[in-house]
Amino acid sequence: MTRERYILGLLATFLSILLTSSTSWAAPDGRYRIELMNGKYVEGEVKELPDGSYEVKTKYGAIVTVRKNEVRTMRALEEAGTAPGSEVASAGGTALRRPISDAEIEQLLADIVARPDESLVGADRSDMMAPLPLNENSLQEMLREAGADRQKNVLEKDHFVMVYTASEKAAQELAARLEAVYRWNVRFMEMMKLPARRPAHKLEIYFFGTFKEYEAYSANHGMTVSGGGGFALGYYMPEINRSHFFDMNTFPPVAQLAESVKDKSVPWERRQEVTNRIRRWVEYQNVEVIQHEIGHHIHFNIGLFPRDSFKGGNVPIWLVEGTTMMFEVPPSKAGASLGTLNDNRLDHLLKKFGKRPLSVAEWKLFLIDNTAWHNAAGRGNTYDSYQLAWSMVYYLWKERRDQYAKYLQTVFGREPGVTMTNTEREKDFEDAFGRLDEKWLEGYYQFLSTLHVRQSLLPPELGSSSGHRDAGGQRQQGGKGGGGRRPGG
Repeated sequence: MTRERYILGLLATFLSILLTSSTSWAAPDGRYRIELMNGKYVEGEVKELPDGSYEVKTKYGAIVTVRKNEVRTMRALEEAGTAPGSEVASAGGTALRRPISDAEIEQLLADIVARPDESLVGADRSDMMAPLPLNENSLQEMLREAGADRQKNVLEKDHFVMVYTASEKAAQELAARLEAVYRWNVRFMEMMKLPARRPAHKLEIYFFGTFKEYEAYSANHGMTVSGGGGFALGYYMPEINRSHFFDMNTFPPVAQLAESVKDKSVPWERRQEVTNRIRRWVEYQNVEVIQHEIGHHIHFNIGLFPRDSFKGGNVPIWLVEGTTMMFEVPPSKAGASLGTLNDNRLDHLLKKFGKRPLSVAEWKLFLIDNTAWHNAAGRGNTYDSYQLAWSMVYYLWKERRDQYAKYLQTVFGREPGVTMTNTEREKDFEDAFGRLDEKWLEGYYQFLSTLHVRQSLLPPELGSSSGHRDAGGQRQQGGKGGGGRRPGG
């Protein structure tokens, strides 16, 4: 084939995409959705620049510049119908098309791969909230591994699919919490001006009817959820992208305590008190554990953090865990989840550290070096790190929200497998928040001094047990005098 024929053939391909029978063209004025040649889209207020490209101000406030040779179609937003990826497509709307100039044809050949900043192109709220497709093959694998039935043991919601062996009522209650946390996270992404990514499929959940089932399944997948002084009350496994829970009424310490009050020789008042304590504990832990782990599950599937965050070095662990803890607070008279004071975390923080937890040097180590997570920058253990992480993220959320958003925008979309140095992580932090010094920390300490634990909102206790999570996202419950440990590690 001669070079001339090759060029003509290539031109014909592009012309067939860009030209239509109607060659009339009007300069856009207003809000449009622009479909790009690479299959993505960007939407917002559009104006044409002197060089012929388009400037788009998105709903997140970001400015995206799109060259004409990157445009497949443009539709006015009021005519655009539902968002790309949703199951219902609009039949209305007139696509705006245009002829292309000789200069643009030359540019097509010279710069075929040109595209706008894809990090600013994301799903809108209607697209994020539209039902997700089901991965049927993956569901069949879940059913085989759980020994469950497709007709009896599957619950589908808009954004989740659950394989359960617990009661249908318990499964329905759990599913309602899952959807609530998903909605909160979509709202959070909007508030942080983050271009959320629509998950490819419904997020997959196991909900076992007994601790014994949960324990056996986990053992078959290399997870240890009991022994060594602690229990894992639930976990999200990034490697297979699934979350795992069980009916906490069957949690061994709960079952043993419930059995102990069946003895008729125990006074009725005592039996009633223990029964009520068990009920409140189960209700609290079911919600708190689920909301935390599902927070991880959602964050790793909408692009907020990379899925290897607990193993890699590209995102600070305190940021991943602290952000997730913003969503773990069970509903109460004070509210629920995002934006609500986490009295449980605050209580543990004050008891361990007081209101001036770390020095400047210790905070720098904790916020920059992921290896400091496992011993709370030399001041404790992994469990203590959760309280520090929550307090810092809560401070940033309440007092430095714009900077917190900027920081999340910086780490958003990082791919798994990338390792950053401490110097690079320190630069990320300082670019968003400024230099961490005594003056900076004083603002945090002043904020902390204004927080007070509401005793009535603390979780009920079974006895002297205390729970914690490890760096892999697993919720753990230590036995009497024990602190728990990471399953499988």
